[in-house]
This record gives sequence, structure tokens and C-alpha cells, in this order.
Amino acid sequence: MQVISSRWVITEKAEGKFKARLVVRGFEEPVYPQSDSPTASRESFKTFLAIAANEGFNIQNMDVKSAFLHGTPLERDVYMEPPVECNKPGIVWKLRNTVYGLYDASRSCILPSRRN
Repeated sequence: MQVISSRWVITEKAEGKFKARLVVRGFEEPVYPQSDSPTASRESFKTFLAIAANEGFNIQNMDVKSAFLHGTPLERDVYMEPPVECNKPGIVWKLRNTVYGLYDASRSCILPSRRN
């Protein structure tokens, strides 16, 4: 059983506020799953915008801040060490869903409304 470590990423935001995110160190994982994310090429995006403008479509933009909370279940066993604050000797966590830091995490994040 291969166990990968985790760490906190803390970012200072405006007005002295902080944002903390627990991430795993995916580079320690022994397997390298397919990790490309579905994206559109620049040419496809420009074509889409041109068609939308010609047809009078209303285009909106959005940012999904909690995308990694909606990851799909893992099809492999991934074990991680808990963060130092929760670490007890001999205890590891088995991940059910992808988390930030795994190679295939961004590929498996989908919007909740798109789930089957």
C-alpha cells in the first residue's frame, strides 16, 4: 500500500483574510492515470463566439469555486496521510473521490448539474 502525503496551502486574500486548502502530493502516487483535462482550443472558442453573436445568443461566464468538492469517485485505491493536526500513528485515509493535487483531479471534476 502506497501512502501519499498531504499539506496545507494557505493564501492571503484581501483585507488580511486567509484561505486554506488541504492538498495531496500527487507526484508521490505510484501510478500516472490519464491527466489531460477537457478543454476547448482557441479556434473552437472563437468559432463558438462568432456563431453565438450571429444567432443573438446570450453568453454568460462562470467560475466554479468548489469544483474539486464535486469530483467523481476514484476507480483505484489511493491512501493519504492525514494533515499533522489530525495525524494519529498508524492511521491513513482512503480517498473516495479525487482531491486537489492528484494528477487526474481536474479531469474528474464535473458540475453537479451534469452528473448522471
